[in-house]
Amino acid sequence: MTSAVYSVLFVLIMFLWPVTLTFPELSSQTHSMFLPTMIINTPAAILIWYYNSLDRLSFFDGLNVISASMMSGCANITLLYLPLVLAVVYFIAAFNTVLGLFKGRSYTQERWAKLVVGFHERRLRK
Repeated sequence: MTSAVYSVLFVLIMFLWPVTLTFPELSSQTHSMFLPTMIINTPAAILIWYYNSLDRLSFFDGLNVISASMMSGCANITLLYLPLVLAVVYFIAAFNTVLGLFKGRSYTQERWAKLVVGFHERRLRK
């Protein structure tokens, strides 16, 4: 599998995880949280995407670089840890976005670029 597959899967998870609240095994109270969670999650994910995207390095491209740098050579092993790594990266991006609301979008873009470059340099050292 290529790194783009992992990136696409993570983006789907990033936007669609509230759908898991509608699973029939969950309580009815959880079902009632689906719509509010979706209303909060979707704009937040779009804001994080926008604030962390640069002209030459979009958020998706950054996820793709990070995924490529973390590939182990075995898809099954990579599937064990890469979603967790991408989740941590997403939370870092969310934190930087909150700071960027006060410091400006350029601050967030700079932090995103440094994060992606750090992963890219890790890949080059392999």
